[in-house]
Amino acid sequence: MGNTYNFNFNYKFKNSNFLKLESHCWHIVDNSPWPLLTALSLLFFLTGIYCSIHRIIGGNLLLLLGLILLLIIIVFWSKDCIRESYQGCHTEKVQKGFYLGFVLIITTEVMLFFGVIWSLLFGAIVPTPVFGLTWPPAGFGHGFFISALGIPLLNTTVLISSGITITWAQFAVLENDYTNSLIALISTITLSCIFLISQWYEYSLAVFNISDGYYGSIFFFLTGLHGSHVILGTCLIFSNLVRLLNYQFNSQKHLGFIFTAWYWHFVDLVWLFLYFFIYLWGNC
Repeated sequence: MGNTYNFNFNYKFKNSNFLKLESHCWHIVDNSPWPLLTALSLLFFLTGIYCSIHRIIGGNLLLLLGLILLLIIIVFWSKDCIRESYQGCHTEKVQKGFYLGFVLIITTEVMLFFGVIWSLLFGAIVPTPVFGLTWPPAGFGHGFFISALGIPLLNTTVLISSGITITWAQFAVLENDYTNSLIALISTITLSCIFLISQWYEYSLAVFNISDGYYGSIFFFLTGLHGSHVILGTCLIFSNLVRLLNYQFNSQKHLGFIFTAWYWHFVDLVWLFLYFFIYLWGNC
C-alpha cells in the first residue's frame, strides 16, 4: 500500500462489548484508582525532593519511589484512556472538553514561566541593595556568563528543528503517510535527546551553580524547569511513536498526537524567550 496505511480497531478487550454506545454525548468515567494513586505518588515525590535537599535520611529513596510509582501510573492511566477511545466514549462533545482542558494546562504552564521570567526581569531592571544595586549582581563578572553563541545557540537550532520535524509528522499523519510520520517522530526524539545532552554539558561547563546568589538560582531554575518539560515532551512523543507503530493513529483519529504537538511547540516557544532573556539580553 506504499507509504499509506489503514487504521483499524483490531484491539482486543476482555469485555467483548468494546464499542460501548452511550445514550448521551457525555463521558461518564468508570471508577478508577489512578487519581488517588497519583496524589500519593506526588506526595512521595515532593517529600523526597524536600528530604533530599535537606539531606534527610531516606530522602533519595522516597524520591525514587515516588518517581517510579508516578511513571507506572502514567502508563496504566494512558492505557485506560486509549481503551476508552476504542469503546466509543470520546464523543465529539467529550473531545471539545479535552481541547479546553489541554488549553487550560498550557495556560497554567505559560503563567508559571511568566512568573519566573518576571523575577529575572525584576532583578535586572530594579536591582536591590542585596545585588549591590547593579546587574549582574555584585560578584558576577562577565566571565561567569555562558556565551549565547555557543551551546545555547546550538540548542536553539536543535529545538527549532524539532518543531519542524514534529509538524512534518503531524501533516504525515493527516495524510495517512506511515513512513514519513515514523521518520519524523524518530527525528524529533533524536533532536530532543541532543538538546538534553547539550544542556547537561552546558551545566558541566558553568563556573557558577544554583547556590551562587540570585542569578545562579534564576538561571538553573529556569533552564532546569524548561529541561524537565523537554523530558516530559520527549516521553509523550515516544508514547506516540509506540502508538504509531501499533497503527493507532490516522487522519480522523489522532487527538493524542495533536496535544503532543501543541505541547512541543509550547516548549520550543518558551526556549526562544529563555534564549533571549537569559543568554542574549541577560548577559549584556
